[in-house]
Amino acid sequence: MVDLPAGFEARAPFSATDLEAIARALGHPLPHDYAEFVTQHGAAFAADDDRVVEAVWQRIDGQPLDKAEAAEFETLYLFSGLWPAAQVLDEIETVRRASVNGNVIPTRFLPIAHDTGGAVYWIDMEDESVWVWFTNVNEPWGTGGNANIGRVADSFTDFLNNRLLPVPEDW
Repeated sequence: MVDLPAGFEARAPFSATDLEAIARALGHPLPHDYAEFVTQHGAAFAADDDRVVEAVWQRIDGQPLDKAEAAEFETLYLFSGLWPAAQVLDEIETVRRASVNGNVIPTRFLPIAHDTGGAVYWIDMEDESVWVWFTNVNEPWGTGGNANIGRVADSFTDFLNNRLLPVPEDW
């Protein structure tokens, strides 16, 4: 069971139909921990205060960024809560419509939330890790805004249990 983080409030749970529609739209089964959480807690959100998440940026080929590249990216990103099922499906459809032969965002990524600056949180369906980046549906995968991604957590459970931090006082 994936517990609701302290200070978060649950929303309407996702239905079995919601989960099936999301998995069908992606063409992948959903990560067990994500499916379990949203079935119990829905699009939970930080009721008491937003959280931040630290991202470690790298190139999409897994190589680290050099100092100049790394300086272009913030390391902390705001997280207020998860998207409801309808918004997840809308984001999947938006990416699919904008993709040319699927090259904008690989179909293995499940969009789950965004921060106030427009960065989207994604679960990689291959290894179930959580990532953040400023998705640009007008640029091919691997170029421009889609050339670098920020690793946030090893799994959705790790994301909820270990990566949601209080907003720093000096932020």
